[in-house]
Amino acid sequence: MPSGRDIVFALRQTHKMSTLKKSTQTELELSGDLKTLLNNCKTDKVYTSVAELRLDCGYRVFKFDRVLDIYGEFIVVILEGLCGDDFFLTVPLPKRYKTVLTDRRIENFNMGLYGTLYMVRRSAPYGSLITPLDFV
Repeated sequence: MPSGRDIVFALRQTHKMSTLKKSTQTELELSGDLKTLLNNCKTDKVYTSVAELRLDCGYRVFKFDRVLDIYGEFIVVILEGLCGDDFFLTVPLPKRYKTVLTDRRIENFNMGLYGTLYMVRRSAPYGSLITPLDFV
């Protein structure tokens, strides 16, 4: 016959197991919610890389913009998307364009003083890591 101490011990173990079972179920439910939240979250600002643009297709340049983030300053170009793309594509330009595109030139282009401009991604020469961009 079990003693009073054994009964108390058994009750404690049963309580611990039921608490563990409840917390495990709650954690599973929360992790399911967390997975859903993580899978459905969207970024505030979406950039399209130059490599994602179609080869030899002219994208109309809507505007240029200078952006500052934790990695430093860079220039983005807002392009009018082609059929099947988003309506506007925000593409960060390589660093080499930062010196050419001064604030004055960016302002003048955005005001329409340079006319219509198209950006075309060309195929890189064999063995090169640089993606050539043409502005026509």
